[in-house]
Amino acid sequence: MDAFLKECGAGNAERGTIDNASDSAHRVPQSALERLVDRLLASRAFAERWARHWLDLAGYADTIEIGRAIPAPNAWRYRDYVINAVHADKPYDQFIREQVAGDLMGGDSAGQVAERITATGFLALGPWELVNGDKVQLRMDVVDRQVNRIGLAMLGMTFSCARCHDHKFDPVSQADYHALAGIFRSTITLHGRLSGVFSAINETPLPETPAQLVERAKQFEAYEKRLADAKAQSQSL
Repeated sequence: MDAFLKECGAGNAERGTIDNASDSAHRVPQSALERLVDRLLASRAFAERWARHWLDLAGYADTIEIGRAIPAPNAWRYRDYVINAVHADKPYDQFIREQVAGDLMGGDSAGQVAERITATGFLALGPWELVNGDKVQLRMDVVDRQVNRIGLAMLGMTFSCARCHDHKFDPVSQADYHALAGIFRSTITLHGRLSGVFSAINETPLPETPAQLVERAKQFEAYEKRLADAKAQSQSL
């Protein structure tokens, strides 16, 4: 390839500079730039890009156990909730309320109820130590992470140190910490034992819209047909 280019005598290609690019941008009509910005801001890719920052604060991951790759099969629902909230310009106060108490807010439709329940994934997702045999400690560790997550994401400060003692210069006292922790202690994030000392994330069925019910019925019918065809094929062998 190098020999071919040398033989052809091709000159150096023109290289645009930052100044040239800036000058070109200034020649574009202001209305065209505004339309471009509006189009980019309205794109789902923009929401996906900026939702990542909140998902980082929420500790989002597709696994839920320290040191083990235990899948969180429904974590994607919370991820999509955050992306959709950014994409729809959901008011921040509503965004916060839904993630802290969405399961208590109800809604005007099955879809809205499901969305608000999904929002509480903010409190449910995390690197829980599901194999901890001391379930009392595990439950309080979950509460501690929930309290600290609210502090980090919504107030820009950590709360965990106040779990054990007061700090002279910290604005949150041990009494304040446990007053807040008591609220989350009344919720159920983990429950039961899958095997031995394993615990599981508490799951809540989501209400379905009429369209979703119809789609589910179609899928079920298709699976039933595939199963019947497979049985017929195996019997013919």
